[in-house]
Amino acid sequence: MSADDSPGIRRWRFILDVGATAAMLAASGVLIWAVISTRASQTTTQARGPAGNKVLPSNPLPPRPVSLDGAPRQGLPSATIAVIVYSDFECPYSVKFATATYPTILKSYVETGRVQLAFRHLPLEQLHPLALKAAEAAECGARQGKFWAMHDALFTTPRAIDSNSLVEKAQKLGLDLRRFERCMSGEATARVRQDVAEAKAVGITGTPTFLFGKIEPDGRLRVVRRESGAIPASVFASMLDDLMHPVTRPVPY
Repeated sequence: MSADDSPGIRRWRFILDVGATAAMLAASGVLIWAVISTRASQTTTQARGPAGNKVLPSNPLPPRPVSLDGAPRQGLPSATIAVIVYSDFECPYSVKFATATYPTILKSYVETGRVQLAFRHLPLEQLHPLALKAAEAAECGARQGKFWAMHDALFTTPRAIDSNSLVEKAQKLGLDLRRFERCMSGEATARVRQDVAEAKAVGITGTPTFLFGKIEPDGRLRVVRRESGAIPASVFASMLDDLMHPVTRPVPY
């Protein structure tokens, strides 16, 4: 047996092999950790702004002022702040806004003359098969001066908006039923479709969606903020307050 085959030499050779393997594994681990850390750092940097603040995706605003023509409105003409509500009478989130938030905003901001509120139809027909006819019922109510009364009746009982229920609502509101039924035969469809087309033109596809802005001298709305969802009354009020009383921040020297 040669010296190279002695038990002592074989033992040391085994120890050196194990050490070399461990060193290679450690080096590989360090390399993998460095790559992961670098990618994580890049992702974090992309998700944060110059000051390290998290950048959240913003809702795009219409590039030009939007028209308020034809939209049912509440509030005094002297109010320079307005909100357009794009809504669907069968949408549960629109229902929640209309029943939980809208009454507070109406009382505190609209009826006090500080804000105008305008309504636009956006029936999501693929999701809500009764929404279009409900929107038409509101428009037919508008032709008899009862848009907002029908608006409230539709949102108060959103599950009762089939054809028979719509006629019952019209009767309870004191509408001329012959005129209402004639209008419901298709006379108001184009008016609702026009609102839908205007919503799509500014990229609005969900309800409820709100455009906050200031009324220009020509009567159009210059939109400065866009929000969506069943916004609680306190949050909605805060948004209006911010719009009416913008905070002026000092310019850093």
